[in-house]
Amino acid sequence: KIFSLIDGLPSEHIVSLSVNDRGVIAVGTDNGAAIFGDGAFKAITSISKLDSKRINCITVSTTGVVYAGTPAGLARISGDTSCSVITSKEGLVSDNVTAVSLDNEGNLWVGGNGGLALFNGTVWKRYKFPGTVVRGFADAKGSKMWIATNDGAIRYEATRVTNAKGEVVTVPHWKPFHGHNVLKGNDVCGIAVSDKNVWIATESAVNQYNRGQISGTFFWEMLLPSLKLSDLWHASVAAVFPTEEWGTIGGFFNYLNFGKNDITNQNGVVEGQYNAGEFVGALSYGLPITKNFSLGANVKFARSKLTNDNSEVGRTFAVDVGLLRRNVIIKRLDFGFVLMNMGPAVSYISTNATEANPIPFTVRTGFSYTPLQTPLHSLMLTVEADREIVRQNPNSKPDNFVRAIYDDVINDTSGETTKDEFEKITLHGGLEYCYLNFLALRIGGMIDVAGDRYEMPFGLGLKYGNIGVDWSYIYSPNKRPRDGQWRVSVNTMF
Repeated sequence: KIFSLIDGLPSEHIVSLSVNDRGVIAVGTDNGAAIFGDGAFKAITSISKLDSKRINCITVSTTGVVYAGTPAGLARISGDTSCSVITSKEGLVSDNVTAVSLDNEGNLWVGGNGGLALFNGTVWKRYKFPGTVVRGFADAKGSKMWIATNDGAIRYEATRVTNAKGEVVTVPHWKPFHGHNVLKGNDVCGIAVSDKNVWIATESAVNQYNRGQISGTFFWEMLLPSLKLSDLWHASVAAVFPTEEWGTIGGFFNYLNFGKNDITNQNGVVEGQYNAGEFVGALSYGLPITKNFSLGANVKFARSKLTNDNSEVGRTFAVDVGLLRRNVIIKRLDFGFVLMNMGPAVSYISTNATEANPIPFTVRTGFSYTPLQTPLHSLMLTVEADREIVRQNPNSKPDNFVRAIYDDVINDTSGETTKDEFEKITLHGGLEYCYLNFLALRIGGMIDVAGDRYEMPFGLGLKYGNIGVDWSYIYSPNKRPRDGQWRVSVNTMF
């Protein structure tokens, strides 16, 4: 529906518009302002007392108070008769008010030429940005405000600290975003906050600032279903905590349940049962080095109990390190490389080093490519290869992972051919199609020549809001133990 002068607008040249939490619409024009109600606009008559009729910006409080920015100051309008003007004499940075907003805590933000002023209900605070014009505000809540200027966007965040006098004071923190660091373009003409994202419109593009979200994942799967052991399963829980300044912190707990086992005496009589299993806990850290290059690491602790004797529990630790390179050669072609399980061998029965078992040091690398990415559809292809490298010596302790690389790959004296070495590499491939970031369909393949394993996994994913559910199923043509194995996982973001 088009609204014009006959619907109550003071002018058909609309300069500004605002809607408050109660749905009250206020419109500023080059000849005054109006409030929308009962299907029509009602002009604010008290605004006729202003020196300038042009309303650069406008906002309405939850109590119905209208704040209108003009070239001659900020008008505070309450009802049809009450209208007062606030200028630089009362606390503004500039009489030419170009932006006004009320945040979720009730603070009044007023921008103009050279900076902004903040009114907390008692006092005004001025913040000057020489040479800039404040164009708009976007409330990110939690004591955060985004500010649009003609020279980039600025994020404001208030931190409450205790000073030397024992007083709790608010310390502002400012972070600029402009064409010299992340934005495409400097002149920000529009800014808005939606959930965790900030949308920044410049003269060159619409820029999306995607803030990392805390996420948690849980999965469960039945292991080796062909063995028909209901208590043989695998479960994991993980969480990721992004930080905006110094990387991402994460962690996970992984448990393999091997089920209950009988305890028998020397005559074969069952005297009890015990539960066997393996537990791994880890802390993770990821750090972006450049826009397209990141590094990450896991530090893991493992505990393995295979017998009922608590003195025969294996313990060890390990480190994983990896790198990610995005946009390799072409856009949306990403490369990853990981070294997994770098750590000491584990021993169960004694402290004799010759009886220790090396943990499975693994080298993994892969590519992913997204040839199709639109708001409706996306298609991603992946190719991955991994090789487990271990060296068990009959009469001495096992090689560490560095020595194992040399003895098992570089200087292998076992008599294996180059073909044999290549057949130890396990190959993976996958294809994922996603529709509207709601439905995902997946199919993949795995080839392990040395282990005589060939698998084809299928997957289905559904996402609604911040919750996603995934299900996968493994089909093995040669009926290896993982044939028919399925997994379900739940992911949520905050």
